Amino acid sequence: MTTRISIYDFIISNSEIQCFCTHISPPLDESQAINYKQIHQILARMNRLCVQPVLSTTPRDQEQRLLRNMGVHTVVLDLLQIPYDRKEDVRMNELMRLAHEFLQNFCRGNQPNQALFHKHLELFLTPGLLEAQTVCAIFQDNAQLCSELSDKVVQHFVHCIETHGRHVEYLHFLQTIVKAEGQFIRKCQDMVMQELVNVGEDVLVFYNDKASFNAFVDMMRAERHRLDATDSSGALKYHIELVRLLALCTMGKNVYTEIKCHSLLTL
Repeated sequence: MTTRISIYDFIISNSEIQCFCTHISPPLDESQAINYKQIHQILARMNRLCVQPVLSTTPRDQEQRLLRNMGVHTVVLDLLQIPYDRKEDVRMNELMRLAHEFLQNFCRGNQPNQALFHKHLELFLTPGLLEAQTVCAIFQDNAQLCSELSDKVVQHFVHCIETHGRHVEYLHFLQTIVKAEGQFIRKCQDMVMQELVNVGEDVLVFYNDKASFNAFVDMMRAERHRLDATDSSGALKYHIELVRLLALCTMGKNVYTEIKCHSLLTL
């Protein structure tokens, strides 16, 4: 009963959320601080509803369906479209992080929910890393959506690497779409490989000449103590994920991508 009331309160307070968030710039008065705390708590509660409390990667199907039927996801979509100062507004950045986390958990292992957000895909095609993670969640292990993907989306993420830096979140999306539900999506393998062939050194970093290889060895020594599954920063992590992407593009007896991969990275 408490869960249902919390969701209902969240939906009917949508207009209050928009009013508050557009005037959230610090310093906050007492009422604004209370509103921020309440919104923060609501988003955190919605996240806990979507996944098992202990195993945070295990979806809760019934709760996800309940949230979908009550339209909570539409409220979160509205929240994400509220303009704010990304550089200065720390509080809104935290709310946006929780909102994206909710969308990702809402889609986790739930193809009907993924299909809902696929209709709003354009909203997430920005350079933001949170947006990249959410797009990953929309396509994760969904062979049908991956098969329907347009080359425009692939081009977007490759262009993000060229213009906004070598972030592994962009590579994770490309990895996500080439394999889904245990099968390799040949169409996506071909599209990703073609885009990689077309780009330059801003994206493809292999350290395969002598000078850069020595720097690569030094980098491995320097980062070996901090490199783990949760570390998404650094040149070494990017290189590892790039090589993994190439491997995924060639799996499943795809001769075309094997030839293209060999031209990029000679072994």
